Amino acid sequence: MGAHAIDPDAPGGPQTVHAFVERPSPGVTVVETWDTLGMRPTQSHDTVLDSVFVPDERIGRVFRVSAATGAGVEDWRLALFELVPQAAEPAEPEPEAGLVDYLVYRPRPTRRPYRVFRTERGFRVTGELPTAEELEAVLRAAGVRGGDEVELGEEVLEWR
Repeated sequence: MGAHAIDPDAPGGPQTVHAFVERPSPGVTVVETWDTLGMRPTQSHDTVLDSVFVPDERIGRVFRVSAATGAGVEDWRLALFELVPQAAEPAEPEPEAGLVDYLVYRPRPTRRPYRVFRTERGFRVTGELPTAEELEAVLRAAGVRGGDEVELGEEVLEWR
């Protein structure tokens, strides 16, 4: 796990130390503080480091950073971004290659001239009424059952 610490008593002044600590090291304790219903798999517990020894080969960088003067802050900031890989330049597409599949235009489905709403006793159809066959298919897809009321404008019908 990555850790950042300040060594205030370092010779020459305070230093920021960036190191990698192995979880089974002595002094590493995980305090289980994450008990959120439905989110336990994410488990963002607290990790406490108490007098953990980090061997030299596990220390990534050491910086002299002064909060008072700002000295070393820019070097420290740039070093953090060295860990992020740089994105490669995108290749230029060949002019006659045509469109990539996901760039091909796909029209949106047409919107129906009517809407179907559920009511306490059944369904209400508003807007331009569909044909009888289309109305039956739409109501069946919506879950209509025998005895439900279907409101079509001013008219109320019972579904059978």
